[in-house]
This record gives sequence, structure tokens and C-alpha cells, in this order.
Amino acid sequence: MDHRRVYARTLCFIQHKADILMLQGAPTKRLYPNLFNGVGGHVEAGEDVLTGLRREVLEETGLDPQEPRLVAVINADEAGKPGVVLFVFLARATSQQVRESAEGTLHWIPRGSLHQLHLVPDLSELLPRILNAETTDILYGYYGYDENGKLSAIQWNAR
Repeated sequence: MDHRRVYARTLCFIQHKADILMLQGAPTKRLYPNLFNGVGGHVEAGEDVLTGLRREVLEETGLDPQEPRLVAVINADEAGKPGVVLFVFLARATSQQVRESAEGTLHWIPRGSLHQLHLVPDLSELLPRILNAETTDILYGYYGYDENGKLSAIQWNAR
């Protein structure tokens, strides 16, 4: 197998005033059922990353993300399987009016309460780094997974 093969994915944390839009994954999801995450997904063939982000956010929320800003690029090495390069964005919303999707339920969460949620495993480290950053630098990360698909390593490198 060629270990250099990766899939491009987007992840977006949308802000409206002091709230962050979080998706609680549907109980039927293969990955991270019932856990909270941002919104996003695969970048499709023929799309650039920003176009993929806008499409995924619209499909999952009905929102048009305003002023999306790339804040992190993460290489997720999936132990011998094709990996994922995750492009993480922050964006704004002009309202909290959202449209539900089959991906799960959407919740506007006060920024100070995010730590109380059952988050996807990496978010307890990622969210403070991107939400509290006072710089426009991009955060670069590496996630390693063991043979059971469990997150086993996180490394960060800011420019």
C-alpha cells in the first residue's frame, strides 16, 4: 500500500457572537456517534478546499460561512490506511438559524461551555489553540492512530 495517500477534509467552527455551532453526531454515525464536533467533510473531486468547506457547511447547516479563515492543517495518520489532511477553519454566521441534517443535531454552545461537552477526542486540545489564538498564524498538527483506530499521539507546531 502507498502510505503517501491522503484524503482532504474540512472542519469548520462557526461563531455567532459568543456562541460556537457544534454538531452532535447522530447515534448511527460510524465515526464519533453522539460526540460533538464542528461541521465539515470530504473535499470532493474538482473542488478546492474552500469550495468544499462552503458546500459541506451549507449541506449540514444551511449556513453560508462568513469570512472563513484557515487556522490549522492537521495530518491524521491512520495506521497503515490512507490518512486524512484536515483543513480547519473559523468562520462567522450572520444568524443562528440553522437547518438540521442527517449528520446529527446542531447546537449553539456558549464558548465558555465547550469544555463541558462530550467532544471528539482531539478537540479538547485543538479548540483552545484555535479559539484563543491571538495571531493569524496557522497551526500545524499531526495525529497518530493505533491499529484499533484510537487516537494515540498529537503533536503541534506553530509557524
